[in-house]
Amino acid sequence: MKWTVANAMTRQKQRSQPVRFSTRHNPPLSLGNLMPFLLWLGVLALGLPRVAAQTAPVGVHEAFQLALTKDQRFQVVKAQAQAEMELLPQASARLLPAVSFNVVRGRVHQERDDNNTLILNQRYNSQQEALVVKQPVYVPKLMRAESQAQALVRAAQANVDLERLSLMGRVTETYLGAVLARERVGLVERQVSNAQSRLKAAEAAFLAGTGTRTDVLDIRAEIDLTAAQLIQAKQAVFIAEGELSSLMGVPTVQIKAFNLQDVRPDLFGPNRLGELWEIVLRSHPELLQREYQRQAAEMALQAARAEHYPTADLTLQRSRSVGDSGFFANTQITAQSLGVQLSVPIYQGGLIDSKVRQALASLQESEFRLGEAKQRLENEFRKTYFLVNETQSRWLALQTAIESANLTVLANQRSAQVGVRSQLDVVLAEQRLTQAQLQLAEARVQAVLAWVKTMTWTSIEQEPVLQQLALRFGL
Repeated sequence: MKWTVANAMTRQKQRSQPVRFSTRHNPPLSLGNLMPFLLWLGVLALGLPRVAAQTAPVGVHEAFQLALTKDQRFQVVKAQAQAEMELLPQASARLLPAVSFNVVRGRVHQERDDNNTLILNQRYNSQQEALVVKQPVYVPKLMRAESQAQALVRAAQANVDLERLSLMGRVTETYLGAVLARERVGLVERQVSNAQSRLKAAEAAFLAGTGTRTDVLDIRAEIDLTAAQLIQAKQAVFIAEGELSSLMGVPTVQIKAFNLQDVRPDLFGPNRLGELWEIVLRSHPELLQREYQRQAAEMALQAARAEHYPTADLTLQRSRSVGDSGFFANTQITAQSLGVQLSVPIYQGGLIDSKVRQALASLQESEFRLGEAKQRLENEFRKTYFLVNETQSRWLALQTAIESANLTVLANQRSAQVGVRSQLDVVLAEQRLTQAQLQLAEARVQAVLAWVKTMTWTSIEQEPVLQQLALRFGL
């Protein structure tokens, strides 16, 4: 028996020798041993393009400048405006002299007979040339059409300015939306980290016999819910940055770091609503566009009524005819004429009266559209103006709520330490604090957007507003 045990122990030592030997020496190379190294190289290779693709952070003004050249919607409006601007040279050209040169060449076969007796049979070439110059002298319709084209060109330019203003609003809103999304991610990550700390404390209390299993399970459930919110917040960041990169026409974009805590209500100086609205009436692109369209409709009405008036044109013509005839061979006739052509409309079946009624209806429509735009913009501007002015009281209320939430978290933490409160109460108090912080961040972003909208509406040039925004907030 003793020999058997000793022999078994000896065999056990012999089997353990290779294990001790392997720990002191490197194993032979194999695919299994190289796999972690290969995986590390693959991750590094995948990471290199990302590092190379990263660019410097882009500010809101730089993003807007790039969007002016890349945004397809703005390019469409610019192309439409360029096409509509050609209406003015076309209308002006109708008032200038019109010069035309006509050439007619043909082959003439002429037969002459008298009582069925053929007298003459001719075949010859014929050519006619005519140079005609026509200068409108008094054409009221064309004069009104030129004024109408001028108004339409101004309306097209105002439409470009309106789309530029809209693009600025979309870029600013998307940029600040990405900033808010990143702020939300940071707050939710902090909430998850705090909840995990509370979970460890709850588990330790449960093992010590001072806590319950229910507290541990409830905190885990809250962590799972917060983790889902974190996924949603990160997705919001991805969507906002993707929309911004689409506006800028770049594959990826990196925004500048922006601390929403730097936004203060005292940055927005109060102004009088009436004075600002007067500036909006004079400078807003949509109101200018509607006014120019109304002027164009008025000129169209005058042009339609002018079709009842007579027109006068100065004409100059020089013609030359070369050919043969039955009496003369190789005949050449040259004629010149200078005169005034007068046209008096008498009756066209009610066509002109119908055009007048149509133009009058279009004028009324343009006036109604101008009034509707004034009402709508006045309501929007009033809301934006009061949103800017009301931010101070709103921020103060939210900051007071945050201070109260901080005190609640501190009280729950101390109560949990003495066993009066559970760790779940601390987690719920921290969630309420996070919600208050998110509401304050959203209020600050809305205030900045309202400030940008108010300043751009009351400024003839909008880009200095973005430059001021970049200087104030470091964007």
